[in-house]
Amino acid sequence: MKITILKNALIIAILSFSISCKQKQSSQPIRHKDLLGFKSEYIAEYLDDKYQRNKIEQKLNVLKVRYIEDIIYVSTYAEANGCGGHFGNMKIRNNTIVLTYDFSSDTTCTSMVIDKLTYLINNPGKKKRKIKFE
Repeated sequence: MKITILKNALIIAILSFSISCKQKQSSQPIRHKDLLGFKSEYIAEYLDDKYQRNKIEQKLNVLKVRYIEDIIYVSTYAEANGCGGHFGNMKIRNNTIVLTYDFSSDTTCTSMVIDKLTYLINNPGKKKRKIKFE
């Protein structure tokens, strides 16, 4: 009798543990098929010092684009929320490549940071394309 009660208690404990430990599915969208790689690098907190802030703001959202064989290399600087994660992606509208850097976390705060973003894009036709950052 005691063994049956212990066995039932063990089964209930295992079932309740397995039900409570389900993994949360990622809400991050699927990366565009032509985005070969993406990297973000923390540069600085959003600065209170006006001189430093002006120096960094001049680089914000300015795209450096290089065509290397059948790959497009793009780098830029962007403001981001200092709490939580972000991910880079792209879309193609007509002949324009639109680069994005989206928030992927449930946690936000008032802290802002500057990140350097690098995108590697497949360009098999070796076409010059209009590229913009949103």
